[in-house]
Amino acid sequence: MVKSLILSAIFMALTVLPAFASEVHWSYKGDTGPEYWGCLNEEFGKAIGSAQSPIDVQMGRVEQTGGAKLGIHYVDGAFSVLNNGHTIQMAPEVKNESYITLDGEKHYLQQFHFHVPSEHHINGVTLPMELHFVNKSDAGKLAVVALLFKEGGSYSNSKGDGSNKILAPAWENMPTERNATARIAKFAITKLLPAKLTNIQYSGSLTTPPTAEGVSWIILDERAYAADAQFKKFNTVIGDNARPVQPLNDRRLYLSSGVRQ
Repeated sequence: MVKSLILSAIFMALTVLPAFASEVHWSYKGDTGPEYWGCLNEEFGKAIGSAQSPIDVQMGRVEQTGGAKLGIHYVDGAFSVLNNGHTIQMAPEVKNESYITLDGEKHYLQQFHFHVPSEHHINGVTLPMELHFVNKSDAGKLAVVALLFKEGGSYSNSKGDGSNKILAPAWENMPTERNATARIAKFAITKLLPAKLTNIQYSGSLTTPPTAEGVSWIILDERAYAADAQFKKFNTVIGDNARPVQPLNDRRLYLSSGVRQ
């Protein structure tokens, strides 16, 4: 009863504000957590439909044809690093240089960020971390490439202690305060990508408020690796920031191939 009154008060207070996510407090737990996002703001509520993300990818439901042809053209360079209170976000300083193509249509890299643990599940299993490359076309269409991380030991990008040396500059310069920033003069984004770009595609939504739908999701099938200490450092700074999986409903999953461009 008390929680209901509190939520009603929050809703009434927020509906008099402009409907922008930046002006609405939301979180990953408690009365402003994912269960209540749709109550916090009219815009949030309208955005939640039947095609939400993330999902539990059941591999038995993945169709072998029907996906868009993926191409990835990312360029190493200078990146800003931002702690926005919900995640650690990195954005290229040079705009429109890095992009992906879906059946030939370009979507330019806007930023990439991290979730601990993973938001997408694979056959009911969650992984330690997930990276989202957020790309947008000139027409405003969003396409997000998801890269899931396992805990690793000896692998191509390992520093020897199991940590991912490509992530190391971001982790070493990770801002610990909300709205704090840092800069990395040259970040090897190309080396974050796995060798094979086979992927699973579906139509979903953003995973943070407002969870607007119409987002093309591309989940890379090959995993990246990092050390448990890296997952824990992110969690210490940000905390758990994974939205629970959402119903698949009548959506379809497609297997597709990808190439570096």
